[in-house]
Amino acid sequence: MTFQLKLQYKLPAFPFIPVTSLISRWKAGYFFGEASALQQLANVQVPVLFIHGEADTFVPTEMVYRLYEACPTEKELLTIPRAGHGTAFQVDRTRYEDVLQSFLKKNLSHSDSVNTLNT
Repeated sequence: MTFQLKLQYKLPAFPFIPVTSLISRWKAGYFFGEASALQQLANVQVPVLFIHGEADTFVPTEMVYRLYEACPTEKELLTIPRAGHGTAFQVDRTRYEDVLQSFLKKNLSHSDSVNTLNT
């Protein structure tokens, strides 16, 4: 949020981030600091596939590298050139599907795969 506040509106983090964090606590039950993806990775116990568009201007690509490095479990990173925020699948569907399929095959046991497909 701090990044977008500065980029889009040329506004400083203070007082906007603390105030909206307080509103989030009141309305949603958590402060922004509790919703930190970077901090929450410490709790991850399953393999993680990170997918990010290299042309993302909403969440800078540099941020996915920090998340990847912080992940304590089996992990894989896929970045898609020319893909913006949330458009990796549309920009390179073949690579996206290949990497996803490989990741799932490597990280799901046969019985888990069968159970997932049957539900």
